[in-house]
Amino acid sequence: MKKLRKKLLAVLLAATMIMAMGVTSFAKTTSATIPVSFYLDATIESDDYADAVALGYNATTADNIRNLSLANRTKTVSASNGLAAITTAGNQILANTVVTGTTTGGDTTIEKVFTLPTINKYTSNSWKGYYWMVIVNGVDENDEDVSFESSEYPADIPLGTEHTFNNIWDNENQSYSSITCTVTSLEVHYVTAYYTW
Repeated sequence: MKKLRKKLLAVLLAATMIMAMGVTSFAKTTSATIPVSFYLDATIESDDYADAVALGYNATTADNIRNLSLANRTKTVSASNGLAAITTAGNQILANTVVTGTTTGGDTTIEKVFTLPTINKYTSNSWKGYYWMVIVNGVDENDEDVSFESSEYPADIPLGTEHTFNNIWDNENQSYSSITCTVTSLEVHYVTAYYTW
């Protein structure tokens, strides 16, 4: 009787272990089909041209994309996160165009799209940069439309599920806030900024 009990226990434990290994394969992964639009708001200035070329900038390619209508710079794609959506949409417009990088913390950044690179130029008291800014458009928990610059890395923007975005600058209240929404579309803007301190 003791042997039978031990055998049954061993079989039960083995079955439990096998079932436990399969649990993660049943975990729900979300995705959504959303439009992703690319806006080329900034033009590389002449004093930054050499830096841009060194990073792979090609003026002809960038101008060709800039001259496309917005409809031709918008692709509807299915993806599980913002980075996958941006990469898929960008590569549908121009093959192998989205280049990513990794921060020291392991987060994935957009380094280049359509040959337009991220550029960071520092002096002792200033920063000038060109970068790809992601605008999230969505519907919040009150069924209101929202639109804001994402403070999260693109890979951390989930699609197909409600998500709380933290550290969103609120111009009206001059403070940071949080927005909970489901993403309905993404806008990817090539912009430039300049800060002094």
